[in-house]
Amino acid sequence: MSFFDISSVAVLSQQTTFTNTRIAVQNASSDPTLGSKVAAYLQSQGFNNVYIVDDWSKREAQTQIIVQRGDLQGATMLEGILGFGQVISASTGDLDSDFTLRVGDDWSQQSKV
Repeated sequence: MSFFDISSVAVLSQQTTFTNTRIAVQNASSDPTLGSKVAAYLQSQGFNNVYIVDDWSKREAQTQIIVQRGDLQGATMLEGILGFGQVISASTGDLDSDFTLRVGDDWSQQSKV
């Protein structure tokens, strides 16, 4: 009889690693304070390595999860945690991050902050 559920341990380990992922938050919404609110929200959800970068020059209707280093699986996991957003593989966000979360106007409609 086993007292340890190995699959649960593996999932917990993966989530712990994921919360240390470098996430740059870039505001692209019409609300100039939304980027900092989103960063605070992510930190309250256990993400330990979240920081704000300069606002995007264009307004975006939809939030984008920009994959910097090819980790599409991680971006899809982040999308699942958020419940929305469009995953994009590009080098247009903060290149030092694992993901750039470009916050669009849809974020305020989701009532997460």
